[in-house]
Amino acid sequence: MNSPTAKQGFLKNWSYTWVLFPILAIILVFFLDSSTPGVNMNSFGIHSRHTSGLLGIFFAPFLHSNFRHLLGNIVPLFVMLNILVLFYKESYWAILFLNVSMGGLATWVFGSDGLHIGASGLVFSLTSFFAISGFIRKKIMLMVIGVVVAYSYKSLLGGLLGFGNGLDNISYSSHWGGLIAGIITAFIILKFEQPRPNPNAKPLPPNTTSPPSDFS
Repeated sequence: MNSPTAKQGFLKNWSYTWVLFPILAIILVFFLDSSTPGVNMNSFGIHSRHTSGLLGIFFAPFLHSNFRHLLGNIVPLFVMLNILVLFYKESYWAILFLNVSMGGLATWVFGSDGLHIGASGLVFSLTSFFAISGFIRKKIMLMVIGVVVAYSYKSLLGGLLGFGNGLDNISYSSHWGGLIAGIITAFIILKFEQPRPNPNAKPLPPNTTSPPSDFS
């Protein structure tokens, strides 16, 4: 029979496979796409306002046009996923799903005509999620992480407004969509993580003053 300590160690190690899974999946898709003749997976990206491009909402983060594009996204994404699993392990997959789906949908609705691919929208959404979540929870560490990662990620401002990067084929709409998705996700997660009454708690006897609560 496994001891509680061994079980906790297993869960801790398993949680970090959650970080490796999306990173390795992105790398695998890139090398399959680039090494298989006659295959162009980039066509599965987000095609704005085309019903055929709706599936790209979930496929686009796994697709990258070249190695520079891939490397520029998976390095900050790897850092952010580690931070996410450290601070929000129980909500990890829910946060990723909300950020990817809302950011991708915003790109599909408001993006310029054409295909949008890459995980940069997710990077921007996690950046804003950490910053806003840290602010509303009064967790300075999360706010600092959001700001530092944003600064180190090729300049967040340049990625939003389109200057200082020397590239013309960047999907700024996915960056903006991701930024807004991260803000909305921060408030959604806060709402669902509010303390709830314990259904197993025994009711207090009549005329008994309630004990002081940690939540006001």
